[in-house]
Amino acid sequence: MHRLRRSLFVLLAAFTVAPIAAQADWNAANDEANRQRMMSDMRANAAAADRRSFEAQQRSNSYTSSTNRGSSSSSSGASGVSSYAPYEYKAEGPHSVVATYYFTVRVQETEAQTIARLKTEAMAGNAQSQFDLGRVYYTGYSVPVDLAQARKWFCEAALHDHPIAKSQCAGMMYNGQGGAVEEAPAMALLKDSAAKSEPYGMALYGFFTIAETARRGNVDEAQPEAIAYLVRAADSGEMIAQATLGTVVFFYGTHGATQDVPRAIGYIRQAAAQHDPMSMDMLGMMLVSGRNGVEKNIPEGLRLLKAAAAAGKADAAGVLAILLSQDSMGVRDEAAAFAYADQAAKAGDRQGQVVLAKFYYFGQGTEKNLTEAARWFSAAAAQGDAESIDALKEPDLAQAASQL
Repeated sequence: MHRLRRSLFVLLAAFTVAPIAAQADWNAANDEANRQRMMSDMRANAAAADRRSFEAQQRSNSYTSSTNRGSSSSSSGASGVSSYAPYEYKAEGPHSVVATYYFTVRVQETEAQTIARLKTEAMAGNAQSQFDLGRVYYTGYSVPVDLAQARKWFCEAALHDHPIAKSQCAGMMYNGQGGAVEEAPAMALLKDSAAKSEPYGMALYGFFTIAETARRGNVDEAQPEAIAYLVRAADSGEMIAQATLGTVVFFYGTHGATQDVPRAIGYIRQAAAQHDPMSMDMLGMMLVSGRNGVEKNIPEGLRLLKAAAAAGKADAAGVLAILLSQDSMGVRDEAAAFAYADQAAKAGDRQGQVVLAKFYYFGQGTEKNLTEAARWFSAAAAQGDAESIDALKEPDLAQAASQL
């Protein structure tokens, strides 16, 4: 086992961003980021509406108009989603969650009154109220989150050609949120939305197109239309477009794109700044290793890796387990290293399983436990890890594995 001990941890001086499957996967973080940004926007505008309500009351007790980001309404002590009039769409910024509209703000309207009014207006066919009601249910703004109702009202607004609602409706249809998976009609909606230059629609159309070809195992299939939409969406601020271009398309040169690592890293930085887990993961790894033309910055790399691990990135947790278990970078913390290894291993990350097995075998960060060591070496071996297969030939581990 001396060979196993010597190989306990590979120093990241030899580390670079590991080859990964060149594919884009929708995950809970994408949806939660969309929801949280939408909620943040609605609450910020609700507070702004309260201020406008007070000011309006000083001038008159009627109505006031203002320009807002997202939806808002005013109240005395509580705010909800605004009345709509008139609608103006501006193609700028991440419109999946923040868009520019003109609204009529009603003074002294409570959140409950706002939602009741939105329901009345939505059922009467008002597209903007349908969209706003969808946002209310999607974010859980003063009501419980209800994805079925959110999908219903986004899709009703989409039938009235509301551009952002069309993209939101399609995203939920494609992912089976609030109802059945309906990929074909979702892509038709997104294609129409993208053709009308709606940024979130362009982002989702490009993302799902890239993801589908990757799912079929054909990452070399040229997708110029999808990439063009992704570039436009990314440059408008859409996180999912930035992440797809950065972590997949330009980093690896897939789907007919020319590999351009500097350009990819630029998009990765933009997406990481918006807390995209995959982008934080990749950028964090590059920062701690100083590879791929990125200047080494261990504290910032650790910060990003911890954020990625907190968002569920198992490989980020695995790298943190390695980094925090050694002295060479001045960040040794065996208890934290063990916790990250445990997270990574239980999430199915092969490297995390190997690291956790070694922690148990050598009693590092935890008590020595041959049974658990054998369990995690076996899990990694089942994924084809050569070192784990070799380790399980050791008599003590072989015996422990036979008793699992």
